[in-house]
Amino acid sequence: IGRETRDRAAPAWARRRLHGPSLQQLLSQLGLFTAAVPLAGAVSALVAAALVRWLPGLEVNRMAFAVLFMPLLWGLLAFWICAAQRRLRTVSLVTGLGIVGGLLAGMT
Repeated sequence: IGRETRDRAAPAWARRRLHGPSLQQLLSQLGLFTAAVPLAGAVSALVAAALVRWLPGLEVNRMAFAVLFMPLLWGLLAFWICAAQRRLRTVSLVTGLGIVGGLLAGMT
């Protein structure tokens, strides 16, 4: 089968050429990645540090809990950021949670 015959046999959607994402789409996805991965990770680390400081019990038990809790919180925050329809509000709330966690972790 020649190329012309093959192209005519293909449906219109299959004949369209692939194209890359626009600059706006790239920046949007980069912002989402930045919020979901490093921001959510930093916030979960700050909250885990605050938990180590403020939870009752032996320090070794609090540390073990924080080590197990941090990845869970990171995943939940990243999922929340990715699933949110109003991302700016969600990112602002996550940032506020990180500020509170940082303040609580640094209090003496």
